[in-house]
Amino acid sequence: MGRLKGWPLLGVTLISCGIDFNAYFNTYYNLKNLARRIDKLEEIGDTLNVKRLYDSLEIKSAYLIKYYPRSKYLPDAVFYMGLAFSRKGQYEKAIQKFREFLEFFPKHPLSQRAKLELGRAYALDPRFGDEALRVLKDIKSDEAYYLIALVYYRMGEYASAKEYFEMINLKNPRSAKRYIPLGLDIYIAEKDLIKAEDLLKAYLSLNLLPSERKVAEEKRGDILFGMGKVEDALRIYSSIDYPARSAEDGRLKMKIARIYLMMGDTSKALENFEICYSSGASDKWLCAFEAGNILVLKGDYEKALRFYDGIYTQGPAEWRSRAFVKKLVLEEWRVLRNKDDPRSLYRKAEILYFHLNNPDTALKIWQNLTTSKDKEISTKSLMALIYAYAHKGETSRVRELFQRLKNEVKDTFYINWARSFVR
Repeated sequence: MGRLKGWPLLGVTLISCGIDFNAYFNTYYNLKNLARRIDKLEEIGDTLNVKRLYDSLEIKSAYLIKYYPRSKYLPDAVFYMGLAFSRKGQYEKAIQKFREFLEFFPKHPLSQRAKLELGRAYALDPRFGDEALRVLKDIKSDEAYYLIALVYYRMGEYASAKEYFEMINLKNPRSAKRYIPLGLDIYIAEKDLIKAEDLLKAYLSLNLLPSERKVAEEKRGDILFGMGKVEDALRIYSSIDYPARSAEDGRLKMKIARIYLMMGDTSKALENFEICYSSGASDKWLCAFEAGNILVLKGDYEKALRFYDGIYTQGPAEWRSRAFVKKLVLEEWRVLRNKDDPRSLYRKAEILYFHLNNPDTALKIWQNLTTSKDKEISTKSLMALIYAYAHKGETSRVRELFQRLKNEVKDTFYINWARSFVR
């Protein structure tokens, strides 16, 4: 009984409530051990093994919160649940937990770390850049500077990103390995390629893992691309073998696709955009959109529609709205495809000219429709030709069509509109 005098009130409360004291401390002990193990694996960069532990961390934290809500270890459980959510990419849930922690336990020993983790969760979700800056600018640490630089980089504010990146102490090789790739991206975006080359040399001097050496090679390709050495960049990108369908592979395939587009090889560009779309890359929706655009250029409207439809049904909001317009146009084209009455033909020409980047076919259709028995369609076709040839700079053709319009149409509204294109 002498030992009971030294126990905290919590122990008495737990016993009086009939709670298994050993089970309670085992739960907390297992949670702390798991958290320490995760910290150690994260510190050495063992991402493969640490990913498997985040679910366990969430479960053990939830168990302690549910069954021991009056425990003095409740703050730890809330913190570690937020950490699990953050590491699993569930940033909104993580933000909620870290905000709860800071509101209810502001003086807890983990509060400073919770603030940094809140800033990290904000920073890693592109929707919360401003919130991330608000939280992180109060913290003086390399990790905070890195996250601020990341937020500014994603915002396209490269000068500010560079300012904060250069505040980071890169003398610790372990942390330098993690921070330098962002610095390379920033210098390349700033077109400061001399600093980028120097930083790449510093990165390569570190004891890099094979996966990190692949990142270094990719950055070398980025620098060459920035120098305008496109073929050399393509050669390096093509030599890198990231795991198939990984986020890294998707990112690389997008870069390769863009180079092939610059070279005019739309078939190889399409092939690489499709691989990017099927990967875990953050830009997969951009790749899907670009693949759809290439298919439109190739005239494969049905396959293009499948890409736009996939974006519209599964993609994030900012991409859904862009894909929706393309989807509507191609669905209308599908309805009109086999129709040959004058009004359907006129609308098909509009779609070809304004949406499907096929002006030559549109001009042929409008030219044929100028002799249509449907007077409204023949007039609108003449006006469409005047508009199109004016934008091509063919002034003599515009004058010829305008004269024809004046001869065939009596409505001054149409004539006055067309006159604005005559030079």
